[in-house]
Amino acid sequence: MNKAKGDLFCFLSVLFLVVTAACVPNVTLKDFADDRTPNTSIVFGKFSFSSFDNKQVDELFHGKKYIIFQKPNSTIASIYDVTEDGYFYWELPPGEYYILGIQITNMMSEIPARIKFVVKPGENNIYIGDVALDYRDRHYSLLISNDFKNNLNVFKNKFPDIIKQPIVSMAASDEAIGSYKQMINICAPEWGVKCSDELLGLKVFGVVPVTPRASAAQFTLLGTDSPTFEWVPSTNSKASYDLIIYEASSYAIIGYSQEEIPGKVFLYEENIPSTKFSLPKKLNRKSKYYWSLRLRDNDTVSDWSRFHYYYFYVIGSSFGTNQMFTFATPE
Repeated sequence: MNKAKGDLFCFLSVLFLVVTAACVPNVTLKDFADDRTPNTSIVFGKFSFSSFDNKQVDELFHGKKYIIFQKPNSTIASIYDVTEDGYFYWELPPGEYYILGIQITNMMSEIPARIKFVVKPGENNIYIGDVALDYRDRHYSLLISNDFKNNLNVFKNKFPDIIKQPIVSMAASDEAIGSYKQMINICAPEWGVKCSDELLGLKVFGVVPVTPRASAAQFTLLGTDSPTFEWVPSTNSKASYDLIIYEASSYAIIGYSQEEIPGKVFLYEENIPSTKFSLPKKLNRKSKYYWSLRLRDNDTVSDWSRFHYYYFYVIGSSFGTNQMFTFATPE
């Protein structure tokens, strides 16, 4: 539960959940059963959850687990209910797919993933790997490994009538966007940005946006579909800027509020020399977007700029951590 999704703890929270959950349909992805649809592939693999301490696994991951799944050409994400053994079998038509994140109901926010895999026309059964969510040193990592032999045995036992041998087409992380050789924390002194200033409860770690401005409100509404992006310059005169814009994908879990998460990349621009950038193409009308900036010095980049916020109210509080900047376009 991401941007401005630090849950609002107040006496009206139950009503809030009931009302907002109705805004986006609960789109679920089911495991393949028996009847095969023509021109589809069975995509299979396994999800698991690990830590250096088994007791910690039980404490961290005891809630119900959902995969947030992005189908091609859609801004409504599907939800897959992870089975107890972790194995999955999805019947999918050809296209480019993304696992955007993992939602565990005992946690306040989804864990972003951005794992990509492709189903090509004519491929029958595809193993995309074992995906493990690992927690250690206060950090979550998504690890993709190849255990085809074990998965193949489980697959054949589950579907003995399917004769054609599956192929291996491993999913891969889509986090490493752009070209670079080294990444340095954006708050490191050499980047020349302040990571300590706080304005009205909002704290930016990295490049500070001017327009669209950073806001803890759900999505800053723009007056145009062709905005100019502007930001506060770094004091490092050698630094240039990379900009990324994601289309927002919405999802809903029954009994919980509507959520958004960064989905498909709308635009990525590398090595911008100034602190202003006009989009080369129009944004979609009546749409929501995530965006961020990072710094670049030749083949070295920073991580992406983020912000935290924490507000107190008379009847509760609102908070968010590790947030991307957001905006929405007019109708």
